[in-house]
Amino acid sequence: MVAKIADMAAREIPGVHDLTPLSTSKMLSGMASGLASRVTGSGSGQATQVVDVVVGEIEAAVDLGMSVDYGENIPQVADAVRSNIIGRVRAMTGLIVKEVNIDVTDLYFPNSENQGKTQVQ
Repeated sequence: MVAKIADMAAREIPGVHDLTPLSTSKMLSGMASGLASRVTGSGSGQATQVVDVVVGEIEAAVDLGMSVDYGENIPQVADAVRSNIIGRVRAMTGLIVKEVNIDVTDLYFPNSENQGKTQVQ
């Protein structure tokens, strides 16, 4: 539930093109946390995880990856995502979000037909 809230809160921010899968190292570092239980994102049966949430009795920590639209100020978008996640999770669950770790993994170029494809000549 907390992962879904964080997912939707991140996508509400202008400049966030999409959420991207977390790298293995990010997921493993989250496992070392001392919080009580782990909730993974996207209950729709997807194999890739885009939001990782560790939830304790009164606190939570969120890790997510995202791509940002080209031309946007990346630090400002990340700060807005962080603030929105903290506010939404607090308002909907009462949990205190202690940290929101954001990994900006890509830029989205709207006019590029070969987005994500490498060309060799």
